[in-house]
Amino acid sequence: MLTVLGLYYQLALVLKRRRLFLGIVMENDSPTNILSLNQLTSIFLACYAFFLYGLCVEPINHYLVWPRLMAMLVLLLLFYQILIDRRNQLSVIVFYVSIGLLVISGFVLLFRDELQNFGKHIAEGLVIIATIVLAQGYFHQVLLIRRSGRTGAVSIRLHQCVLLTALSTVAFGFAIGIEEGWPLILLASVSTTLKLITLWHFRWVRISKVAEIRRNEYSR
Repeated sequence: MLTVLGLYYQLALVLKRRRLFLGIVMENDSPTNILSLNQLTSIFLACYAFFLYGLCVEPINHYLVWPRLMAMLVLLLLFYQILIDRRNQLSVIVFYVSIGLLVISGFVLLFRDELQNFGKHIAEGLVIIATIVLAQGYFHQVLLIRRSGRTGAVSIRLHQCVLLTALSTVAFGFAIGIEEGWPLILLASVSTTLKLITLWHFRWVRISKVAEIRRNEYSR
């Protein structure tokens, strides 16, 4: 639910910037500027991996399933905002592929018993893939901040909430045991480390002379 709250803060920031930009054309800025679609997609895939993992274990792990479903729905709203702001091919693909993945997960829920034997192993593999994707997505967001010297439409509240979520997920993974909880521990530990790096860059933007120079160059 902390992730859902953080994503809500991110969506609210984008909508606020859209209202501010309404009718005003500003060069080198937009409602979703600096916000990494790559990173948001990686968060979606991480949620999706946990969602499927929670569906495939016996019994269904409601802690993993329903909050992740809510997070993915909020992410779809964010993807739509990015789509109407940027109107490029990548944003269109991400939006519709995400919808397709949610439809597929519905079939997984319907045929859960038939998939029980190998579904968990598939979900574990997805968690490993999601960890790699999540790592590069966070690095991409940090790279955008460092290049521009500003955070733009990136919400600090999102990263604070997701950090708390990652910490609680690590604790939950150890609580259920390493044998069952290692996918949670792996992904959440990587997420925790990279969230701390991202949050540090909100301070870097304020105090760094390099960031100030890059902001000035970016706005020209």
